[in-house]
Amino acid sequence: MKILFISNGHGEDLNAGLIIDALQRRSPEFDLFVLPLVGIGKAYE
Repeated sequence: MKILFISNGHGEDLNAGLIIDALQRRSPEFDLFVLPLVGIGKAYE
């Protein structure tokens, strides 16, 4: 399954990052992608 996370700022990047971490631990077969609309999405690193 492919999942795209779209965020619109630093706070949303942080929240999405926490969700992504949890999903990767629970279901590593998911393909997870991010699209930060504001900034460079540094929180996803």
